[in-house]
Amino acid sequence: MEMDILRGELERLFSLDELTALSRDLLGFDPQEVGGTAAKASFAKALTDLCTEVDAVEALVDAVLASRAEADPRLREIALAGVLADREFASGGNIGPFTVTRKVGDDSVGVLYEAKRDGKRFAVKVLRHDVTSDRRALNRFLALTRLTSRLDHAGLPKQVEIGQTEDGGEHYVAWAWVDAQPLAARIARSGAMHFNEAKPILESLLDVLAALHEARITHGHLELDKLLVARGPDAAMSLYPLCGGMPIDEGWKSLHLLTDVVIPELRARGLA
Repeated sequence: MEMDILRGELERLFSLDELTALSRDLLGFDPQEVGGTAAKASFAKALTDLCTEVDAVEALVDAVLASRAEADPRLREIALAGVLADREFASGGNIGPFTVTRKVGDDSVGVLYEAKRDGKRFAVKVLRHDVTSDRRALNRFLALTRLTSRLDHAGLPKQVEIGQTEDGGEHYVAWAWVDAQPLAARIARSGAMHFNEAKPILESLLDVLAALHEARITHGHLELDKLLVARGPDAAMSLYPLCGGMPIDEGWKSLHLLTDVVIPELRARGLA
């Protein structure tokens, strides 16, 4: 719908010569390379298609708004919110081969879902468009996630998969589900932890960080809401791609680290 509004405004507000000038002088796109220069409608479509492909739609909207005071006010909403809104997947919907059970939560990087495939539970993180539009940060994120998944460590994620939704609109990271809760939630509910209770968690944290450092993988800030704790006989720590989990009432023994702390590029850009 947003692209229809934008394309319609290009045709309504500009002549063909004005559109080619806008493309060349404001956006830096050679009209001949854009294509469709035989008619205004075809060039408007070619220009919006190109801007979509190279993540320049917002720049095109800015150019239109600055050039024409009478532009449709809805373009301002597009400029503020972005053309590609982050969609949410309802229970029963599909994210690649996974069927959504429920939404767990969201953050600045993406939306986390619990999902199933072949009767097994998975966590699936769908990355936000404003994160994936930065190809440099996206490629670094995916590469480091793959590197981490290759480490042979009991506390690291299992069955990690990276993919795109069927229409190619979103990138996602999936991994075998782990029952856990953010350490921040545990402390908020029960208060400060005694050292004897915190000791196995700290040991787990150091153990998994040592595994990362040995593999020459760095990490960003360690925050309480990025550390997941789970009950169990072994003090193990896991590095998960933006993981979430189910609340556990007692027996906190193991620690799970969210993957976005491993991606300094995202944090440097304020996206994590």
